[in-house]
Amino acid sequence: IFLPSLSEQQHIVAKLDATFDGIDKTTNISKKNITYIENIYDSFLTSVYEKCKSFPDYQEKFFGDIIKTLTDYHANGSYQTLKKKVELKNEKDFAYMVRSTDFEKNFTNNKRYISKDAYEFLTKSKVFGGEIIMSKIGNAGKIYLMPEISYPCSLAMNLFLIRLDESQSNNEFIYNFLKSKSGKIQISQRIKGTATQTITKDNVRSIKVPFVKKELQKKIVSKIYVMDENITKIKKSYIKKLDLLFKLKKA
Repeated sequence: IFLPSLSEQQHIVAKLDATFDGIDKTTNISKKNITYIENIYDSFLTSVYEKCKSFPDYQEKFFGDIIKTLTDYHANGSYQTLKKKVELKNEKDFAYMVRSTDFEKNFTNNKRYISKDAYEFLTKSKVFGGEIIMSKIGNAGKIYLMPEISYPCSLAMNLFLIRLDESQSNNEFIYNFLKSKSGKIQISQRIKGTATQTITKDNVRSIKVPFVKKELQKKIVSKIYVMDENITKIKKSYIKKLDLLFKLKKA
C-alpha cells in the first residue's frame, strides 16, 4: 500500500477530519431544516382547521356519519376461502394489490399482482382511486390517499378502504384533517395494543371530523395544496442536498 511519512499521514487525517466535520455540521443543519419545515406545515394544517370553527355553518360530525363504505380485504370471506381464491404473484398479472409499502415508496417499488378471477372475487375491496386508506394493524392509524389509477387494483391485507358520501364531503378535505395534529391525536387515542397495535372499524367511525359546506371544503383543499407544493419543493431541495453531502463524504 502507499504509505507516506507519519507527518504526511497526520496532515491528511487532519484535513479529512476538518472536511468531515464541515460535512456533518451541514448535514445536521439540513436535517433540522427538514424537521422545521415539516413543523411549519403541521402548524399550517392545524390553523386551517381551527379557522373552520369560526364559520357560521361549522359542525363536528362523527366520521361514520359521512362514510359511505368502510371495508377491508377480509370483508370478502373467511381466511380459508381467501387463501384458496387469492394468490399473490410477483410477476405482472391482471390487477395489483395495493399495500402500505406501495404508498411509503410512492408506488416505485415492486408490486404484487393477482389474477382476473381473484380480482373479481374480491368485489368488496376493489380500489378505483381517490379513496382514503388507513393502516389497521402494525402501523395502525397511518393515513394515505389513493392516487388516480388506470390499472385494476385491489386492497391488500391490514388496510381499511374508506369512501365518503360525496354529496356531503370532499375526500381530500377529510384526508388532510386526519393528517393534521388534531386528527392524529384522535386516531392515536383509538389505537389498541402494545406489541401489535390495531384500530377497529368502530373506532374509525367514532373519530370526530370538521364539517363545513362542500364548496368551502374545496377552497380549503386548494389552499392546502398550494402550501403543500411549496413545502414539498423546499423539502426536496434539502433531501437532494443530504444525498450530495453523503456522496461527497464517500468520495
